[in-house]
Amino acid sequence: MVAELKEVISKVEKLDQEEQKRIAELLEKQMKLENKKDGAEYDEEYLKSLRDKAKKSWPADINPDEWLKEVRGGYDQ
Repeated sequence: MVAELKEVISKVEKLDQEEQKRIAELLEKQMKLENKKDGAEYDEEYLKSLRDKAKKSWPADINPDEWLKEVRGGYDQ
């Protein structure tokens, strides 16, 4: 599973930004659908806490908030 995920990530990184944004939007929509099916509803505070934890592992030269906005392309605005 990990090797397959690394292969997918490698392929996505080779795509242009528009394709990466489109994939991110599709994945986010799919996750929302799956969460509704499972009865899981995550509030914004919980998601923010997960993002804050994830930020600690990002390289210092990458701003995760800006990267996410760039990938989403205003999807969440």
